[in-house]
Amino acid sequence: MADKYDLEVILLPVGLCHGDRDALLRVQNAGGGRFTLVDGVESPLEIGALISACDYFAGSSLHGNLTALSFGIPHLVVNTARLAKMEGFVQSARLEEFRITDWSDLRHEGQKVLVRYEDLRCDTLSALGQMYADLGIEVAWERLKASEEKHRWENVPDGDKGSGKFYRKAQPGSWREDLLPEQIRIIEDITGPVLSELY
Repeated sequence: MADKYDLEVILLPVGLCHGDRDALLRVQNAGGGRFTLVDGVESPLEIGALISACDYFAGSSLHGNLTALSFGIPHLVVNTARLAKMEGFVQSARLEEFRITDWSDLRHEGQKVLVRYEDLRCDTLSALGQMYADLGIEVAWERLKASEEKHRWENVPDGDKGSGKFYRKAQPGSWREDLLPEQIRIIEDITGPVLSELY
């Protein structure tokens, strides 16, 4: 999501006594360094200043969400632990539609299709055509073909490709070399049940 929408994600430990830093360090490692972990900020004033400068806030901290609300920052209340105090805040502030109690709350009920990266790399045009067909979306074939030709991997300048860049390898399976076993385990633990349920 961060890559798709070009978001700068800041990981901010709000409750150090709750192990926030350790949990967010795991998130940072799983993200391959894509996210910035704020370290050494402990005073409520500094934490509030950081939240006030954000475009969006998502978190499970009651005080973090209260701060975002106070500054008018759009926010998503994560209450997967179903804490009574957090639920009381949600109801008092009438934020029910901006609260998730389970990650499945983020699922949309519309049509979905599973697209494998390997299929996109092997035969992009056919994979895209099948995706549109499965979703019941009409698409002009010539327009789709022109878009595919414009965005081919071979057309990306060599200077824009490589480690640490948006365009990296385009090699299916290279994740086995790039990710640590712990990162792979985290991804499988999170995505496995979702894929099993939806597909």
